Amino acid sequence: MAQVTKLSVVIGRFSPFHNGHKYIIESVAKDSDYVLVLVGSSFQSRSLKNPFTFQERHDMIKSWADQAEIDNIYVGAIRDYPYNDAMWIKSVQDAVAHLTCTIPGKVEIHLTGCDKDASTWYLHAFPQWKTHFLSEYTGQDLKTNATLVREILFSGDPVSHIIPMVPETTLDFIAKFKRTQHFDNLKQEFEVNRKYKQAWSVAPYAPTFNTADAVVIQSGHILVVERGAMPGKGLWALPGGFINQNERIQDAAIRELIEETGICLAEGKRKNELTKTILAGSIRAKEIFDHPARSERGRTITVAYLFRLDDTRPLPFVAGQNVPDHESGGVKIVETAKAMWLPISEALERTENWFEDHWSIIAWAASVKDSR
Repeated sequence: MAQVTKLSVVIGRFSPFHNGHKYIIESVAKDSDYVLVLVGSSFQSRSLKNPFTFQERHDMIKSWADQAEIDNIYVGAIRDYPYNDAMWIKSVQDAVAHLTCTIPGKVEIHLTGCDKDASTWYLHAFPQWKTHFLSEYTGQDLKTNATLVREILFSGDPVSHIIPMVPETTLDFIAKFKRTQHFDNLKQEFEVNRKYKQAWSVAPYAPTFNTADAVVIQSGHILVVERGAMPGKGLWALPGGFINQNERIQDAAIRELIEETGICLAEGKRKNELTKTILAGSIRAKEIFDHPARSERGRTITVAYLFRLDDTRPLPFVAGQNVPDHESGGVKIVETAKAMWLPISEALERTENWFEDHWSIIAWAASVKDSR
C-alpha cells in the first residue's frame, strides 16, 4: 500500500501569535508530516487590526517553533479579499497546492481549527479536504485572543497583562516592537479612534456612517491621495469622505474629489461649475462597499463612483489640499498631504500602501469594462 503523507493546514491572522494558536499547531504537529500555517491579511498596510507585517508574523511563528523544536512547520501568506470569498478560497487552494506539489506520493489534507463562530466559516469552505475540529483553547487566561492582546498593547495597559496569553518568543517580539516608530504611530491612531468612538458613545444607538469615494481613471492611471491626518496618516487612499446631511451621495463624491485633489477640468469664471458637470458626465459605474469591519472607526458604508476621464487629454494637475476653511474654522489643517496619478498596475501591486479596503475598491474599478 502506498504511503500517505498527512498535511495539516492552519489558517489565521496571528496578530500576534498567542497561546491559542500555539495550542492548535502543537495539537496537529505531532501526528502530521507537514503543517502549513497560512497567515491571512498579508501584504497590507499596518493598522490597529493588523499591526504586524507578514514577515513579522512569520518570524513570530518560526521563532516559537524553533524553540519548541518543531521542524515540520511551513508558513505561507494569503491576502484578504473581503468582497470576494471565491478569490480568497482560491488563494488558500493555491497555497496548499504549492506545497503539495513538492511532496511525493499521495497527500491527505486536513484543515484544522476551532469552529467557534461566524468568523471560522472557512472551515466548511473546502469540502475536498478532511476537517479536524479542536475545542477552544482554555489556558491560564480564558479570554486569550489576539484582539485583547492588541487592546492591551495599544491602550497603555501594563505589558505584564499579556504574559499569560502569549509564548515567550511573542513577548520578546512585542518588547522590541514597542520601541519602534510603527508602534508609536499605531498607539496614536488608537487614541484618535478611542476619542472618535467616545464622542459617539452618547448616541441612542450605535451609529452607521455613510461616505462616498471617487475612483478616477485616465490613460491607465488612477487618482490617489496620501492621507494627511490620522487615521491612516501617510497611507494611500481614494479621494472621498463623509456625506453631508443636505447632499446626494454622487454630489458628495464629486465635492470630496475636488476638495482633496484640487482637480479642475475647465477654465474661466464657471470652471468650478463646469468641472462638476464634466465629472458627473464621466461616471461609468458605482458600487457599495459595506464589509462590517472595513473601518476601525466604526460601521462605515461607502459608495464608490468610477469616473473615466478623456484619455486623449493630458492628466489634470492635482495637489494635496487643506481642510476647507468652512470646516476648519480658518485653522490650517492638512487633509491630503499629496495628490498624484499612479499607474493602475502600480496601485494594484502595492497592496501594503492602502488605507482600509481602498485596494479592494480599486480592484473592482479596474475590472469594470468601459462601455464607451
